[in-house]
Amino acid sequence: MNNLPIDRATFESAKTALLKINPFLESFNTLVVSNYFTEESDIKMLIAIDDWITSHSSIFKAIYDAGLLQYENRPKALINACHTKYDANQKEINLLNNASERLIDRHNEKVIALQKQSFTEHEISQILPFPEAEIRANAAKLASLTAESKSLWAFTNDIPSFNSALLVGIELGHYLVSAEYQLAQKSA
Repeated sequence: MNNLPIDRATFESAKTALLKINPFLESFNTLVVSNYFTEESDIKMLIAIDDWITSHSSIFKAIYDAGLLQYENRPKALINACHTKYDANQKEINLLNNASERLIDRHNEKVIALQKQSFTEHEISQILPFPEAEIRANAAKLASLTAESKSLWAFTNDIPSFNSALLVGIELGHYLVSAEYQLAQKSA
């Protein structure tokens, strides 16, 4: 087996294989010792099958155990920092969405007020331009925060490997310091 990190799909596959192989081996061994097979060639074939399955089972077990070890040694402070930053991003996304909606609502209210004062659409557009620049700025920030949140989510759910390459370009600075402090307080 190589020393590459065990990714989630490989870990789950090994776990699933073990959950299926172990009951199969128990049933298979019951069948082997049942005295139903008496021919030497049948017995040799059954032994070969058992050896092959057992050897592959040990590979799956090694993968599973390596994944558990990776999980036990996971970067807890980094994971906590990612969770905190993800939550902060979600709050900021909600605020930006609300801010854009409020900009549009306020603009529409002012347009209606000017229309009631008999201003034409052309006059209104001259007096009260649509807040497109602010809305575009919010949209760009939303896109950035959404992409960053997807990466944070992917990292925190990349069990057991927690591939830090998923965090490239994400600034965790004070979130990481805070998470490390919290972990130190828990262990003290």
